[in-house]
Amino acid sequence: NKKGVYTGTAFVVHASKDHGVWLLTNWHNLNKPEHAAECTAHFFQHVKTTKEQLKVHLDPSTLVTSGGKPLDYAFVCVNGDDEQKVLDAGVQALQCDADATLTAGNDVRVIQHPQQEDGTTLKMAMEGKILRALDKDGQIHHLAQTLPGASGSPVFAKDEVKQDDTNN
Repeated sequence: NKKGVYTGTAFVVHASKDHGVWLLTNWHNLNKPEHAAECTAHFFQHVKTTKEQLKVHLDPSTLVTSGGKPLDYAFVCVNGDDEQKVLDAGVQALQCDADATLTAGNDVRVIQHPQQEDGTTLKMAMEGKILRALDKDGQIHHLAQTLPGASGSPVFAKDEVKQDDTNN
């Protein structure tokens, strides 16, 4: 944006004391270790809860990416110094149904944190239908509205709480 601050959405895919707190986002959000070194992850930013907002740093040495399109993913671990804060806050990984089959016409929900013009972010869920499931690049195309900052958002089957894909 105009202020040189960029946002994207990531979600926790693994959280344990033994193996760390791993986030998944898009490669075009986080594609170099030096970017990961400059990024922070925010938890409880837009949730009505008694928990305090939590801002943690990422460990750039753990960045694993697809290297670009067509898959467009990036995994990164929360910095070891901040890991326990995330675990103590009760953050849990989203669960994924490995046997889920999405087809054209299915309803989906995208949980996103889009960036607004004033640079702040907003938590919202948008619903839509799958237009094409698994195109030649392995991507799912949906009609749910997304906004800047929503890249990396989990895409769910509407009636499920299990994550099926990421928005890019």
